Amino acid sequence: MTYDAINLLESAIYITNGRDKRSLANSLVEVLADYLVFNSALILTVPLVEKPDHLEITSSVALDGSLSRNYERPDLEIEYDELILNSLNNCEIVSETIDDTTRTIFPVTFASAVINLLVIYHHHENLLDKNLILGFLHIYSNFIAVLNDNERDTLTGLLNRKTFDTLISELLEKIDKNREPPKKSAERRELASDTCHWMGVLDIDHFKNINDSFGHLFGDEVLVIIAGIMGDSFRSHDLLFRYGGEEFVVVISQTTEKNAIMVFERFRKKLEAFAFPQVSQVTVSIGIAKILPDTHPSIVIEQADMALYYSKNNGRNRLSNYHELVKLGEISERSVATGEVELF
Repeated sequence: MTYDAINLLESAIYITNGRDKRSLANSLVEVLADYLVFNSALILTVPLVEKPDHLEITSSVALDGSLSRNYERPDLEIEYDELILNSLNNCEIVSETIDDTTRTIFPVTFASAVINLLVIYHHHENLLDKNLILGFLHIYSNFIAVLNDNERDTLTGLLNRKTFDTLISELLEKIDKNREPPKKSAERRELASDTCHWMGVLDIDHFKNINDSFGHLFGDEVLVIIAGIMGDSFRSHDLLFRYGGEEFVVVISQTTEKNAIMVFERFRKKLEAFAFPQVSQVTVSIGIAKILPDTHPSIVIEQADMALYYSKNNGRNRLSNYHELVKLGEISERSVATGEVELF
């Protein structure tokens, strides 16, 4: 099958007009609809925050006689099934035909991992031009790589401050959407005390002394090594950020208070035991707080920050839990009401 070169070039340019992942996905499915005959197409996102039993629909297009298109489908999810798992695990194009409808799945990869799946439903007689689809997917994945680079700190490779603001807001929306609202506030507190997401703010102890004594090159090496130890210490779906300077933020997904403390303590001790070149020993102080559905993002980080400074002022190289400190009367409680302050 041949295509007009000018039209292909214009389509490629149109795809890359998107400046965020959702608009980029919308452009891709719209371009595919211009060249292919199919019933519907979906772009599924493999979740970054955690891996539940479903994939989110990032974009979709359903074609009928009038070529009507529906892109925003935020309330719809697709469960994992055998065909999806086959494409995910083997990074392969897979198909199955049921009655007269064929479902074909194309994996989209970034850094050797599948980040999206393009799912096309088409009549079994309407063959897809796989080379054309792969060409557009290559353009799409290259631009996803650019967007991902913009989300990461250039020195450590961790997620950056700008991405923190976006992902925390999205996480709170997801928590609020997925929860079953308790009837009473007491029930909400009881539920929240069981399992929840946790935020930890980590600050390198005496980092200025490291830069002053050994130079900024060794200071940068310390930051890179700590980022590596963080990657080894936390789970693949936990979110790791370089928040600024010598400060890091970690968001760990749904777990108990006891387990959250254990995870952060394990990292702190692993870092304490590591022999840094020239510098020898480096330690961190940590403050943690729960991420509750009714909490504004700026309040969560302020709570964790209060716990961090308690650690700093009480010997350093230790972990402090904001909620425990409030219970003991060591610090004053910070309100968790929404909308009190602007987000950063």
